[in-house]
Amino acid sequence: MSHRGTLARNNGATVHRLLAAFPLLTGCATFGTFQNAETLGKGNWEVGIEPSMWGGSGESATLLYPHAGVSARVGLSDRVDIGGRVGSSGIELSGKFGLTERDANVPISIAPAVGGMAIGAADASVSILALHVPVLFGLRMGENQVVLGPKVHVWSFNAGAAGSSASAAIWSLGASAGYSAHVGGSVRLIPELALVRPLFGAGSADGVSDSVGVDGSGVFLQVGLGIVIGKPK
Repeated sequence: MSHRGTLARNNGATVHRLLAAFPLLTGCATFGTFQNAETLGKGNWEVGIEPSMWGGSGESATLLYPHAGVSARVGLSDRVDIGGRVGSSGIELSGKFGLTERDANVPISIAPAVGGMAIGAADASVSILALHVPVLFGLRMGENQVVLGPKVHVWSFNAGAAGSSASAAIWSLGASAGYSAHVGGSVRLIPELALVRPLFGAGSADGVSDSVGVDGSGVFLQVGLGIVIGKPK
């Protein structure tokens, strides 16, 4: 076999190893939403503290470790919010678009968010970018609310060092379930569980591309509590 053929085969194996390890590398991703299904309303705002645990397993390892974030959102109009989050997941920007009236019995909204982080040292660098698009459904129970959120996740990973580079992307489906409990004044507590299942991956190493299924990559979860304070609705 030629040197070029050997190099291509080795790089192809690198792609498969990268895709196999990729879910573990994306431990910084935030799966949950920690918010109500309806938008805030024009001029209203809220901030949240979000302690949680993140867990997942790959082909050769299992992870479980603390995860934390601080979020903030503001209503631009009655049906549009913007916001962001900083924490273990890096920096995240988010939006929210109401599909129903805010006072609907079953409020529905779309709440896309994109974020990530980058790390560099000497001639090496790593960057991770995550996009998730949940559709939030609220089931009102007086001042409280059950919030369900099926979602699509896309993760992108890029690394480079000493003239070599590798990248990968994973497409996943997930869902979250939370309970928004009004505990007095403008304070709500939102315990939430979110699950994500990787479905398909594609990657490249030094120009050699490949794609594989990732059915063996397991299910990843985040369980946490949102402590939310906001301007009264």
